[in-house]
Amino acid sequence: MAQTAFKSCEICDGGLGHHYCQQCDQFFCKNCKTSHLRTKISKIHTFFIGRNTNQEEQQFCAEHEESFIFYCVDCDTVVCKICAVTRHNRHDMSEINESVLKLKVQLKKYAESKVKGLRKDIEKLDEETIEYQSEVRSVIQSIIEDSERMNGLIDRKTDELIKYVKEVEERNLKILSTANSKFSYNLHKVNRVQRTIKDSAYMSDVALLPKLQQLQAEIYRIEPTRTPGIPTVRYSTKKISHSDTGKLFGNLSFRSDILVFMIIIQPVNTEQKT
Repeated sequence: MAQTAFKSCEICDGGLGHHYCQQCDQFFCKNCKTSHLRTKISKIHTFFIGRNTNQEEQQFCAEHEESFIFYCVDCDTVVCKICAVTRHNRHDMSEINESVLKLKVQLKKYAESKVKGLRKDIEKLDEETIEYQSEVRSVIQSIIEDSERMNGLIDRKTDELIKYVKEVEERNLKILSTANSKFSYNLHKVNRVQRTIKDSAYMSDVALLPKLQQLQAEIYRIEPTRTPGIPTVRYSTKKISHSDTGKLFGNLSFRSDILVFMIIIQPVNTEQKT
């Protein structure tokens, strides 16, 4: 049985609070209790005496030392047979055991109904959670597929650019090679003239004259060749920010109907007035 030390009167703060008002949940001294019971609004209040203020463990009326045998529906309190006549006359009354039995039945039905409803809610929530997780996996897979598709397009464009650069390189190298061959051929002709002039010291003028005339004609036929413009190639890197990459993907959309709620169990009346 729960025990607590005597408290001071919560009304006058003078005497010891021996008397506990069940309805007000306060401790009264003897004088304040008497005044409290004379007040019209609180004249039917029930007091417990002593240190034990646990209503559920009180078996006797502290005022009349009688067992609690009735339950007053109007006042929502247990009363003895004397209180039933003096303070609760004409109130809606029932025997305690009947009220307890009726309350048990009502609570059992109410609890069973709540359990059934909560199990349904849990089952529905589990199903919707699984469905939501499936949606998340589907969205992630779509993002991965989008990324792979774009990577494929990037790889394809990369190959096209590299191929085009190599094709242009091949054409330009052919032009440069042709120019190089022409330069080399003309150089060969000029070198031959230089060798003939060098060797002319050992030839007679009669033999050298026609030879020089021939070489002169060949040199004059060599047309000036312009050096071809050397091709160039550049690649300007495009600066792409993280936000730019987001424009390549689709749009994400979220919807949430999650509500924070509390289950409030309302008290069930043990008696219904007719």
